[in-house]
Amino acid sequence: MESLKVISLSIFDGFIDSIKNIYVIFYIDKTINQKLEKANDQSNQQSAKKKANKEKEKSKEKKSNVAFRVFQCCALNGGLFLLSILFFYHLLLPFLKLLITHFTDPGIWTYMNSILSWIFSCIWVVPLFLLSKIFNFFWFQDIADATYEFRRGKRTLIPSISLLLADVVFSLIIQSLFILQGNFISYIPYLGRILCFIHICLLYSLYSFEYKWFNQGYELHRRLKLVEYNWPYYIGFGLYLGLLTELSDSFIVKGCIFSMFFPLLIISSIDSAPTQRIDFPIPFFSLVVALPNSFVNRKLKSISNRSSTTPTKR
Repeated sequence: MESLKVISLSIFDGFIDSIKNIYVIFYIDKTINQKLEKANDQSNQQSAKKKANKEKEKSKEKKSNVAFRVFQCCALNGGLFLLSILFFYHLLLPFLKLLITHFTDPGIWTYMNSILSWIFSCIWVVPLFLLSKIFNFFWFQDIADATYEFRRGKRTLIPSISLLLADVVFSLIIQSLFILQGNFISYIPYLGRILCFIHICLLYSLYSFEYKWFNQGYELHRRLKLVEYNWPYYIGFGLYLGLLTELSDSFIVKGCIFSMFFPLLIISSIDSAPTQRIDFPIPFFSLVVALPNSFVNRKLKSISNRSSTTPTKR
């Protein structure tokens, strides 16, 4: 009973933290820009006019625009992308159906519906989806970096470039396998959909906290352990975004909703952390980590065996 209470409180704490720390967005840009202007004024007093102008230009380049980046995410993914999809499928197609079935043979609409949907997907949905992914990648990073430096100071990245690249690639593989694991689990009778939803909440939390942990120099195994040892908190943290994306069965619509609200989770994650550690961690990532590890180990073993059987030249 005590354990159930701790789990419930941790889920509630995570949910509250995912919402309450969003308030940072209302003053972060103003505070950062005031600091930059103050630093620029000091440099003007201590430097020559020419040097001061250079510093002024640099300060303009560094100007914080976190709120504007969040607005851009909402405008592109929600205002342009999502609304255009809703307009096409829920207003334009029903109107055309009514028009065509009224004046022509209703059987014609079956073919026209498929053709129009295919054309719309090819010339609008797919290109805009790919474009939004590219923009979102840079905007999310800008939001995370500016918020982290504002709340926590200088970033501490993984020192080695090779380790950094390996960490990023391996992280993408783990996240992809984790999605597949959640999809497979969804077929379990009765509990499948709940377990799949838990996977989604944990994944959204991992996505948002990775920006902070990456800036702190945490490697992948440590980031996964943090989620596994505090899983109720991270379920709660990703809960509201998980519920919002579950409103639609469309992969594209889910992606639009995610991209609209995910920046708020990034901002919240910078100042959020679980207050207590659960005594019974669940190894959610054990299987998805073991699969690529076993593949790499087999490859290394085969390379080692091949090199050992290759005759040396005399």
